[in-house]
Amino acid sequence: MSNEEVKLNSVELDKKILEIEDLPGTLSGLVCPDCGGALWEMRKGSVLRFECHVGHAFLGESLLESQAEDIEHLLWSTLRALKEHSKITRQMANEAREQNDPLRTERFENQAQQAQQRAELIRQVLLIGRGNPTPGL
Repeated sequence: MSNEEVKLNSVELDKKILEIEDLPGTLSGLVCPDCGGALWEMRKGSVLRFECHVGHAFLGESLLESQAEDIEHLLWSTLRALKEHSKITRQMANEAREQNDPLRTERFENQAQQAQQRAELIRQVLLIGRGNPTPGL
């Protein structure tokens, strides 16, 4: 089988996988937490189930748990990125100050302050999610 035939077969397979009428249930508008593919909603009696085109399957509660884990991971990543952004922009403000450039100094200080404020908001959200609300909220 030539490379061209393999590519054509791969394209045909992709098309078949994505044909809506061949997939069970109804499109849920949600994505699979494992692969990012579309989730299809299926109901058997009172049991709500979700499945993606590659076969990852979730009951409603397990999907909620997986989403909660993803959200917490993303919030921690966001917190880290904001703290790093604040640190870098403070360093840039110090460099601008040493170069006697008040406009750049002010701009970088403002960016650092905004990043620090956003990081604090994310930190509070994470603490509330763990049942440890911070005072003053």
